[in-house]
Amino acid sequence: MDTLFILIFFFSIPTLIIGLLDPRIISKLVKKELTRKTVSLSIGGLMFFSFFMIGLTAEPITYNDFENKTVTITDNETQKKENLDDDNIIQNEANNNSEEQGVVGIGGELDKTQVEEAFYQGNDEEEKVSGATEVFLVTNVVDGDTIDVNINGTSQRLRLIGLDTPETKDPRKPVQCFGQEASDQAVKLLLNKKVRLETDPTQGELDKYNRLLRYVIREDGLFFNKWMIQNGYAHEYTYDTPYKYQQEFKGAEKDAQNNKLGLWADNVCDNFNLQETEDVIEEPVITQEPVVIQTQPAEGCVIKGNISSDDRKLYHTPDCPSYSRTKIDETKGEKWFCTQQEAVGAGWTMAGNC
Repeated sequence: MDTLFILIFFFSIPTLIIGLLDPRIISKLVKKELTRKTVSLSIGGLMFFSFFMIGLTAEPITYNDFENKTVTITDNETQKKENLDDDNIIQNEANNNSEEQGVVGIGGELDKTQVEEAFYQGNDEEEKVSGATEVFLVTNVVDGDTIDVNINGTSQRLRLIGLDTPETKDPRKPVQCFGQEASDQAVKLLLNKKVRLETDPTQGELDKYNRLLRYVIREDGLFFNKWMIQNGYAHEYTYDTPYKYQQEFKGAEKDAQNNKLGLWADNVCDNFNLQETEDVIEEPVITQEPVVIQTQPAEGCVIKGNISSDDRKLYHTPDCPSYSRTKIDETKGEKWFCTQQEAVGAGWTMAGNC
C-alpha cells in the first residue's frame, strides 16, 4: 500500500509545478476551469495526504547485528536481549585472551579490570607499555647499554635511553669496573630474546653515531632499561635533555644505592667514581696513565677545555666536580680559556655535571 502513496506523492510534484506555471493545462486535463490558488490547494493537499499515508503504512525499520540476526527497533525487550548476548561474547573472548596470556586475579579468577586489560591486549592495535605490539629479535649484545636488533630482516644497532654502563669495548679505555658484569647480564636477559621498542620524542630517533635510541621492553614485560639501573648494573644517564622516564630511573638508581646492589656494593669499585657518571663514561678517565702533556694556563685563564673520548668539546670551570682530575693536552686540541664566553665562542659546551 505504501508504494501507491509514494507514486501519488512523486506524481503530484511535477503536476503542482505545471499547474502553478499554467493552470490552463491542468484545467484541460480535468475539464474544469482552475486557478493557480485552486491548483495549489488541491494538488498540495493531495501531496500532504500521500506523504502522511507513506509514513503510516511503511514497514518497521530493521537492522542486522554482527551475527546477521534481524532485530526490530520497536521490540525493546528483544533489543536488550541482543545487547546482553553481545556483552557475553566480549566477556568470553576476554576470558580466552586472558587465559592465553596468564592474566589471573586473586584466587585464580579474573576481576573486571583484568578482564578489560586482557581483552584489549588481545585485540587492540596499540600496546599500552611500549607503544607498539610488534616484537623484534635481539641478535647481539655489544655491552650493557648497546644491542643489535633484527628489524625487518636488517640488523640495527640500538642505544638504550636513560642508562649508562661502564665501558668494556672502547679501545681508548681500559675495561671499567663492573662493565663486564653489566655486559654479561645484558646477554643473559636479552640475547636471542624478543623485545618491544619504545621511542622518546624528547631524545630523537638516532644518536650522533646513527644508533637507534630506544627503551627496550622484553616480550614478557621486563623493562630492561629500568631493571639494569634498579639492580646496580647501570646508572641513570641524562645526555642533554630530560627524557620520559628520567625521574623513575633516578628513583631506581637511588634504590640501588640504598640497597648497595651491583656496582654500588661496598668495596666493589673503590677506584671508580660513581657519582660523576657523565665524566666517568663520556670523558677520558685515566687509571693507568700514559705520558700526558699537562700544559699550564696563562694567568687568569683557568677554564679547562677538554675533548671527551667521543670527540665532544666540554669545558670545566673550577667549581665543576671533575675539574681537578681533568687533564689538558694541547697536542690533542684541548685548550685553556679565560672566560666561559671565550669557550662557547670556540665551540665548547659546559660539561653536564658542572
